[in-house]
Amino acid sequence: MPETRLKAARLGECLLEQGQLSAEQLKNALAEQKRTGRPLGKVLVENGYISDEQIARAIASQMGLPFADLRQHEISTDTVYHLTELQARQFRAIVLEDRGETYLVGLCDPSDPRSQDELMRVLKRPIETAVIPSSQFNDALDRYYRKHSQIELRQVQGLPPHIRRRADRGRKGGPGAQHPSRADLRHLIGAAFEIAG
Repeated sequence: MPETRLKAARLGECLLEQGQLSAEQLKNALAEQKRTGRPLGKVLVENGYISDEQIARAIASQMGLPFADLRQHEISTDTVYHLTELQARQFRAIVLEDRGETYLVGLCDPSDPRSQDELMRVLKRPIETAVIPSSQFNDALDRYYRKHSQIELRQVQGLPPHIRRRADRGRKGGPGAQHPSRADLRHLIGAAFEIAG
């Protein structure tokens, strides 16, 4: 049995043992997972059998890791920004705590040791991991990174008009757009180099 199907079966068994899922639901979800190749957790959530929080709690239990409820976890913005938004999205990870010698990092999928090795390389420090639900991760991205990007975009308004026009040029939806794109960031960087030069 391939490793992904083996992991799915173990997750399914864990959910079944915890009474989170019926045997019939698991059987249907495993059949759909086999047919479509989609991850079991995604199939279970999309079919309304279980929430992504229940999936995350089961994964935490299965792997012997702590579960972090981001709605209850006080996170410092300085700590979050140890990863860029792009890195956070790539690893589906958020830095929760700076513990001095290590970072506590919340991961949507802690089962990939290569990702954890890469995170340690990026953060330049050992990490401890906790499991977080995907929906809470997405909310945290919007809360921390979008707010930070909007502040940066407001700072553009204080630039000289010719530089502000250059920074605004690539923005979707015009100068008042709410969510910056990669093009916005390229234009901001270009504007910053123009000021420095």
